[in-house]
Amino acid sequence: MPLGDAAVAIELGRTMDPVTNARIHALDRALTQADLPGVVELVPTYRSLLVHYDPLVVAYEELGAGLRGIVARAPGNALPVNATEAEASADASAAVVEVPVVYGGEWGPDLADVARHAGLSEEEVVRRHAAGEYRVAMLGFAPGFPYLMGMDPAIACPRLATPRVRVPGGSVGIADTQTGIYPFAMPGGWRLIGRTALSLFDPLRDPPALLRPGSKVRFVPAEPRSLGTFPTAALPVGTASGAGALSARSLRVIDPGLLATVQDGGRRGYQRYGVPPSGAADGVALAVGNLAVGNEPLSAAIEVTAGAAEFEFIAPSLLAITGATVEAVLSGRPVPPATPLDAGPGDRLRLSLPTAGLRAYVCLAGGVAVPEVLGSRSTYLPAGFGGFEGRALRGGDVLPLGSARARHPRGAEPVRIDLPGDLFSATTGRTLELPFLPGGQWDDFPLDARQAFLDRSWRVSHQSDRIGLRLEGEPLDGGSAGIGFVSDGTVTGAIQVAGDGLPIALLIDRQTTGGYPKLGAIASVALHLLGQAQPGDELAFRPVSIEEAHRALRALDDRLGQLVGARRAVMRVQRADTAR
Repeated sequence: MPLGDAAVAIELGRTMDPVTNARIHALDRALTQADLPGVVELVPTYRSLLVHYDPLVVAYEELGAGLRGIVARAPGNALPVNATEAEASADASAAVVEVPVVYGGEWGPDLADVARHAGLSEEEVVRRHAAGEYRVAMLGFAPGFPYLMGMDPAIACPRLATPRVRVPGGSVGIADTQTGIYPFAMPGGWRLIGRTALSLFDPLRDPPALLRPGSKVRFVPAEPRSLGTFPTAALPVGTASGAGALSARSLRVIDPGLLATVQDGGRRGYQRYGVPPSGAADGVALAVGNLAVGNEPLSAAIEVTAGAAEFEFIAPSLLAITGATVEAVLSGRPVPPATPLDAGPGDRLRLSLPTAGLRAYVCLAGGVAVPEVLGSRSTYLPAGFGGFEGRALRGGDVLPLGSARARHPRGAEPVRIDLPGDLFSATTGRTLELPFLPGGQWDDFPLDARQAFLDRSWRVSHQSDRIGLRLEGEPLDGGSAGIGFVSDGTVTGAIQVAGDGLPIALLIDRQTTGGYPKLGAIASVALHLLGQAQPGDELAFRPVSIEEAHRALRALDDRLGQLVGARRAVMRVQRADTAR
């Protein structure tokens, strides 16, 4: 079962230039065709190719040997090449996508500022912006957001000092020497010079992004009346079942608490389009709860953040609660953790505030049966797709449940899955030590900053969410200034350092590419613990080797595999006893 996010980055340069980027795209195609065992997905960026892989399938050394052989043979990568050779190795068959744009006015409110900064007229800025042929260097920041290379440097302009809270969907922006297009409404700090009505991202389309790494783009000035409807909001895609709709098997939300969403084992294969993995922040708790009720380990469940939630059963079901330490009560009956319990029509399940950990999982026999979007039922809130109508749950929502593979036999004693204590993530009240793999730009940070990061403990900020944990403490000297970093791929658990010198630990809804340098990443074996860290919890980082991290991950997988076997054996015995 997928337990974490392991990746290796192949860097072909340190700068953001078209030669390096063309070589990255050539290598991307070569690795895609090679189809190496254990490789999950590839994410091309400006100067590197991030290779996500499953360490339970392929060893790091074996993967490295395979990658080195392909890099040596890939077009344009064996030796340094010039621009002509690099462009020849790109996808020459790629068609040019024309993007109609209304420039200036209400559609491009920063055009005048860009013109002043460049010392040009607004008309000349538009002419230069529309004159070039661009290539999509990478997708990231948000699903379907293209970073475009090829802009005239004369119209380069820095980002806004204070990002906008909401940038309209379809906005065309400039940030330094880059230009790009916001696929839907979101926060952002790029200078907005125009807007298009072209649909850049549709989660019901496969692939979901209109533009792909290596695509060619040309901007075409247009009049507003010729464009039709602009994208106006995030995309409300998820389930056809709405509030109050009853089905034979369903659960009503009475009170979702602070935040409750539908999550499963997450998405795979879409990070190259800017779509994060999402899924349960604590994958171990999800797997254990599903095993308790007879589901496949990564089935969809309800992730309740910070507790204080209430649900009503409309039909009989089997439930289990895992994750954060909460007091769970089913119509007056206590619900022990990781223990299957029958619920009948009209029964109400109440969860208290957590005393340790942050996220509890309500797992139900058959799983939460919202439609799959891009191969997953998980909710991705920033773009509004997946889960239940692409949003957080509200009071009155009715969730459909799938067909149960197993029922807890009437009259049988509940069977609790006996979990070793270290699988629980009750971190509150102590410092949680996490295994850490130095990597990324680790060697670019000053030695004293690296040592300070390891020597200090860091407090989880209240300004944290499923995208990342902001960590508070004494800033690292110099922050990330002066490192000369170019955006590249990210992994869940990566530790980025912003300009203020404070680390950010990326979580499951993270961006797929990032603009801050990274000290390294938390080992996959501990990501479920990271997903349970509450604001105020203290975190510390202990360096480990790749070999240590992978051994620990295999050991965790073995233990979960044993739980799978034990639970299925118990259910077979119970079914046999009931039949007699």
